[in-house]
Amino acid sequence: MRRGIVIIVFAIALMVISGCREANRTISLSNTVGEQILSWKEYKNDEVKVKYPENWVFVDPATEDMPKQHMAGFYDNDSETVEGTFSTFVVVAKFEYDYFVSSADELALRYLKIYKSSASEFKTYKQKAFEFLKPEDVGSGSDQKPGLLTASFFDGRDGNKYIQNLLIVPQGKDVYILSTLALESDYAKLEPIFHSMMSTFKLRVMPENA
Repeated sequence: MRRGIVIIVFAIALMVISGCREANRTISLSNTVGEQILSWKEYKNDEVKVKYPENWVFVDPATEDMPKQHMAGFYDNDSETVEGTFSTFVVVAKFEYDYFVSSADELALRYLKIYKSSASEFKTYKQKAFEFLKPEDVGSGSDQKPGLLTASFFDGRDGNKYIQNLLIVPQGKDVYILSTLALESDYAKLEPIFHSMMSTFKLRVMPENA
């Protein structure tokens, strides 16, 4: 089973956001690849769309052992650490709730409260940064605030430290997640690609209360 299939569930559950309610900076996502020349493919369904590097591999949850919340996955085939495990990947997921979430930081704090106890290998999961995004940047027709969490954790299973981005987009009672993951040692070179992917992530649905 690929690492990405496992980590997204734990990572969303373990969003340790110390004081993220105090974060009031709003940023706009933009394509930051700069001089890197990449060819892109587009994934889209009835609800979301996103572009990903052409030389990455698309994972269809319908044909893989992935949680039902997952819509799509993408990984860099050159990032294989051991057979069948890849350290660089992106997952698109959707979670459905029976309440409206006003903003991404509120959602993160609720997850933290619910999932205090977790698998021991993720105990070191901690926030590096949290910033609000403009709803229009992610195609949201709602006034619920999306946000971008950057976090790090040490995975005791393989002895590596990872950096993760979670783009959290509440939309009515649904929450859409774009999750990226990379080894800490690789993150600097991959961050522009991740941010470019996030800049293309757009919702294609309107919230129930719109």
